[in-house]
Amino acid sequence: MLLSIRLQALKYFIDFTVRAMPEPGSRLTITREISRSSISTVSEGYDTGLDRKVLVKSIHPQFARDSDLRARLDREARAIARISHPNVVQIFDLRVDGDDVALVLEFVEGMSLGKLLKDRAPLPTDIALTITLAVLEGLTTAHAAGIIHRDLKPDNVLVSNRGEVKITDFGMASLRDQPSVTMEGMVIGTPSYMAPEQASGAELTAATDLFAVGLMLFEMLTGERLIKGATLPEAYQNALKYSPPKLDDLREWIPEHVEPALRRLLERSADKRPQTALEAKQLLLRTLPNGPLPNALIADFLSGASIQRAAPGPAIRTMRSHRLLHTGLMALVGVVAIGVTVQTVRHLSVRERPAAGDPTTITDSLRQSPDPPRIAVADSVSPSVTETTRVRTGPPTPPDVNAPEKPLPDGQSPAVPTGPAIVAISTRPWAKVFLSDSLLGTTPLPRPLSLAAGSYNFVFLNSEIGLPIARTVQVSAGDTTSLDLNLYDFVARIRVASVKPWADVYVDDSFVVRTPSAQIIFRSLGSHRVTLKHPDYPAHTMDLQFGEGDPEAEIRFDFTQL
Repeated sequence: MLLSIRLQALKYFIDFTVRAMPEPGSRLTITREISRSSISTVSEGYDTGLDRKVLVKSIHPQFARDSDLRARLDREARAIARISHPNVVQIFDLRVDGDDVALVLEFVEGMSLGKLLKDRAPLPTDIALTITLAVLEGLTTAHAAGIIHRDLKPDNVLVSNRGEVKITDFGMASLRDQPSVTMEGMVIGTPSYMAPEQASGAELTAATDLFAVGLMLFEMLTGERLIKGATLPEAYQNALKYSPPKLDDLREWIPEHVEPALRRLLERSADKRPQTALEAKQLLLRTLPNGPLPNALIADFLSGASIQRAAPGPAIRTMRSHRLLHTGLMALVGVVAIGVTVQTVRHLSVRERPAAGDPTTITDSLRQSPDPPRIAVADSVSPSVTETTRVRTGPPTPPDVNAPEKPLPDGQSPAVPTGPAIVAISTRPWAKVFLSDSLLGTTPLPRPLSLAAGSYNFVFLNSEIGLPIARTVQVSAGDTTSLDLNLYDFVARIRVASVKPWADVYVDDSFVVRTPSAQIIFRSLGSHRVTLKHPDYPAHTMDLQFGEGDPEAEIRFDFTQL
């Protein structure tokens, strides 16, 4: 009897304790939103159970069912969980509850290296080298765990108010023993911080991350990005065509003792770069005889302590002037026609638009939150798509142009369109479609997208074309937009149809193919120099200019007629 009473009392105590404990999700409170992209929201939160601030990275509910995106978030959680290092942001939890999917991360009081560069670049040499060494410390542990970050850039490096440096955002990370989230042949990353092998879709190694480290160090020392581009495709092309800079011309900004290590990091060939973060760290340590600065000095610098630095000197100004002169000359050369046999063949195509359909039947579309998010692909400034038709939802009713306007009742305002914006996407040829850095699928998309009103930047990738094509679409509430693109209109196409007897074909001084060949050569719009070479004849060069919608350039040439 006494035992029974004790057992009942114990059961009551356990039940009471379980009921009194807060639900796992209830102890987390979102205090403010920090940033928002088209895919996710980053917020500051407070964990009442552990009495600390946390960073919460959550997917918008309408994308939570996207298997690729959820796989990426799970990948980020696994990547960070496998790394325990003071120079890597810690992960506390991965929360999945229906359409609510979020990462709970360490909250770093401070700023990103991207903001620091925006506010204070160029940085003092010792500051730049100390930050770089801290990044290499974190990478040493990550690479040892089989993790390649793949998207290292200033925005993914945090500097705390206490002078600590931490790597974040392993969402793109490549794990040695995990399947790839992206599809075969896809190029993922940020073009301005992308190694040439990454831009070309080749296998990535630790040296790929080290190239990005070199780019960041170059930017910290000079205040200039090394790989630039006004648009996403332009930056991507510049990453593909990258050649190492002449560091001797930047001696005012890059000290002589730093130059050898930086040159190794910025080599085009991955084989010529340091092969491990540890090797790169040892190279840079030679540039700091007294070692890295203590965190306290980094914190002082962050709080406003400044080290005087001269304004951009002759080396930088000369480099900029040479770039402007080169750009002007290339534009002039593209306009001048030369006496060559170049025939253009325009491919006429019928652009069929998909039926708008009744939006009320779209039950499985992606739902967007009422407030339009910012677009994550912020580098792209492509013009808005013109091949767009907007159809008002609801049954079509032909307007009576002769009918007088009916006055609205007193106090009643004109009806404002409501509901989501519907976007149907198709392309010729097929393409993988990205919104921000999320893969939506391959065209034609199986169903239209349901989005909030606003501006969206889509990126299209076709493996044959090999160039990203970015298009911006403005959509309104209640409208249906059919986005039907002929991707060939947005790239230069060159086909060497016939050369007698034969030739090696170079485009912009890079070898492409030997004739005879049926290959179509795709390049970005603009000016391109085509050179035909045969060992028995003088080289033959022609300059071609391509604009949006231009036809394919077909080249026929006979060396024997020279």
